[in-house]
Amino acid sequence: MNPIETNKALALEFLELAFANRVDDALSRLSPVATWWVLGEPDRLKVAGTKTRSQIERLLKGLERMVPGGMQMVVTGITAEGERVAVEIEAEGACANGQTYHNHYHILLKIRDGLIVSVREYMDTLHLSDVLSA
Repeated sequence: MNPIETNKALALEFLELAFANRVDDALSRLSPVATWWVLGEPDRLKVAGTKTRSQIERLLKGLERMVPGGMQMVVTGITAEGERVAVEIEAEGACANGQTYHNHYHILLKIRDGLIVSVREYMDTLHLSDVLSA
């Protein structure tokens, strides 16, 4: 496999693990210095802003508590160039609070030396806020 196909495969594997609540397996695909940025204002949405590697673990464990059965993920597009992989996703799962979480994502991952070094997540933050506050 060429480097771009390898990066695409790693990005998809990581996202599948994260959406399935396989937190330790997902974390093993991250660099020790990885960051994860989520769209939104941190003072208005707790998950928004840039997270360090240890905060990423808390973020993924929070997702596991919110959607204990994980989410079904459908990839609707993927583009890669160099160390960057952009993935479009639609995901749905049953929340612990009885709500259905169904969101659309654009996630940009940067990969170096076989590990993910950064994640940039764009999603419908209003839907997330609505589900969390229900």
